[in-house]
Amino acid sequence: MKKKLIVLLMVIAMVFSVVGCQGKMTLESLLEVSAKNAKKVKSFEMGAVVDLDVDIEMDNMSVGITAEGELSAEHTEDASHLTGEFSYSAATEKDSVDMEAYLIKDDDAFIVYADQGDGWTMTTPEDETESDSEDMNKAMEAIQMGNLIDLLADYEDDLELNKELEKVNKKDAYVIEGTVDGNYIVDLMKSIDVEEATESFDDLIGESDIELGDIEVEICLWIDKASKLPVKMTIDFQGAIETAVDTYMQMMMTGLGDMMTEESSGYLDGMKVKTNTATIELTFSSFNKVKKIEVPDDVVEEAEENMEALEDDIDTHNSEIQDAIDEIDAMD
Repeated sequence: MKKKLIVLLMVIAMVFSVVGCQGKMTLESLLEVSAKNAKKVKSFEMGAVVDLDVDIEMDNMSVGITAEGELSAEHTEDASHLTGEFSYSAATEKDSVDMEAYLIKDDDAFIVYADQGDGWTMTTPEDETESDSEDMNKAMEAIQMGNLIDLLADYEDDLELNKELEKVNKKDAYVIEGTVDGNYIVDLMKSIDVEEATESFDDLIGESDIELGDIEVEICLWIDKASKLPVKMTIDFQGAIETAVDTYMQMMMTGLGDMMTEESSGYLDGMKVKTNTATIELTFSSFNKVKKIEVPDDVVEEAEENMEALEDDIDTHNSEIQDAIDEIDAMD
């Protein structure tokens, strides 16, 4: 009887010790378990908000640049549905666009249906190169939450786990925040591994001589206490933009060299950049509730009709060019 009681007490002690360890999360363990749980997610719904507000002042003139965008997305392992709107203004120029898109994986290729306010169009695997399909596959893998959290774990020395929980979407959430350097942006781009975008980014950094270590990016990640899944993430680029613009202006002045007059040099020296807002906010609203994403029949029909009309226009245009060439040859 005593032996049974001792065994029972040992089991209870072990259970409580495990519960205690789970209850007291560390930054490292929280990121590890969150990435692990996120990789098991089959589908999710999320929203993204982009907010940029920059003032550029020079002499007696001030130019404001703003950009705002909202995106809602449903994502499964083989499809995505996105809807959103984006607007920007710079000086006297303004523009806005509403968009909707379906990205459907077909074996190792993709069919894309998109509407940016002027009707539905479609891109089929026949329209894509092998590189296009590989890029889309890599991009879809990279935006998975597990990948984003794994990437953030590489910067855990610059992050800290707050002692207090916060409410996000009525859920108690752990809060991880900190300031990482610009190499985080490079790692994020390379994790997506879209060749053209990565090369363009590398060229930009190489030409501008920007010291990535001097660029600051503020990160805040909220993780649901119960599920250990992310519920919200914000990335603040305010310091990064100001550093990048200042570096670019210095590079331009150096490059112009002797061409710079005293007046133009003073003009650029007096330029000031103030970033009021530069943030990206991601909010995850549900997990494993999106069963299947299907493209509506009317979208498919309109896209096919528009693409046929476009092909007819191209054929007509090519025919007119050929007729003109034939006329010129006949004149000779």
